[in-house]
Amino acid sequence: MPKAKGEYVRQARILAVDDDPGCCKLIKMSLGPMGCAVTTANSGKEALEYLQDGQWDLVLLDIGMPGMDGLKVLELIRERFSMDKLPVILVTGQDDPESRSRGLRLRANEFLGKPVDQAELMARIGTILTMRWAQAELEEALKEAEESRKLRDTYLGMAIHDLKGPLTGAKGFMEMALTKLNGFEGAAVEDLRRALGQLDKSIGMIGDVTNLTCLETGNQVTPRCEEMDLDMIVRARMESLEGYAKTMKVSLSVKVDLGLPRVLADRRMVDRILDNLILNAMRQLPGGGRVDVGAGCANGSSSVVVSVHDDGPGASMALRQRVFDSFCQEDLKNLGILVGTGIGLSFCRLAVEAQGGHIWVDSEPAKGTTFHFSLPRADVPAASPH
Repeated sequence: MPKAKGEYVRQARILAVDDDPGCCKLIKMSLGPMGCAVTTANSGKEALEYLQDGQWDLVLLDIGMPGMDGLKVLELIRERFSMDKLPVILVTGQDDPESRSRGLRLRANEFLGKPVDQAELMARIGTILTMRWAQAELEEALKEAEESRKLRDTYLGMAIHDLKGPLTGAKGFMEMALTKLNGFEGAAVEDLRRALGQLDKSIGMIGDVTNLTCLETGNQVTPRCEEMDLDMIVRARMESLEGYAKTMKVSLSVKVDLGLPRVLADRRMVDRILDNLILNAMRQLPGGGRVDVGAGCANGSSSVVVSVHDDGPGASMALRQRVFDSFCQEDLKNLGILVGTGIGLSFCRLAVEAQGGHIWVDSEPAKGTTFHFSLPRADVPAASPH
């Protein structure tokens, strides 16, 4: 299914190649509920014909087929597609080390033993597709950033930072799956644990790249403001982080004033600001707690204010004055304030101010912390410069 600009691919296109109709049926039944579009081929020749048509996300390839076997098909696939462009999982007998060795030399991504276990199949497919979606989104961001040097320098870091929210959400849902499988062992559970490790590594790398990019570009951001419904945006971000919040034992709540005025803002920037503030609030609650997000507009005000509150330990005035400084994250961590890489809150300040708003923090020891930021109302004319 084609991917709309700025959205993640949700339906993967998978080619399952096996001369056993029963195995093909099992694969379709297993992967259909995961949102995958599965096409089956009964021979290597038919598989190569299918690969001429459109874009595929993964090939599930049986080795033991009559005529052209799976290893020959893999060899021909690798003449056209690299491992990252088209992942291939080889299906082989558990007692066939020679085929596995040849498959590794031909750059197979993974192996699956026969008879195919449904849970293991879903885990291995899910692991590969999760990383493939992240890579595809990063590649799109890099392509868009090449439009001009100025946009590349500014938006590359922003696009990379965008990946952190969805990857964190994916991590949360994987942790929930492992919790449900507590007490079980096997290849499927081990694959989920490996996927979690890869996601942790990816999230850390994104933080490092974002930090470096922002510093190299002087933290310059240029908003593309348009009229939008802030209520809808807030609720969408809360929903995307729900899985991660559950694994952190954090309760999320949202309260938005009725009839909230529309704002004039950059949607992607607002998404990142909310992700940063909500995730930062969760970091203050390592043992669990509550995060409340609200939005309102006082009578006669020209701005809408969003607030993110956690019931964590809070901070002193001296620390609050430094929390938006991108160069002091290590000092803050040493003093007990959990701010990740520190670049996220600095980005929030720059992004809010670039959209004509203001950001500030209220906090007291033992009383929690609340971050507030304002955005201009769309129905109020901007003030004329003096």
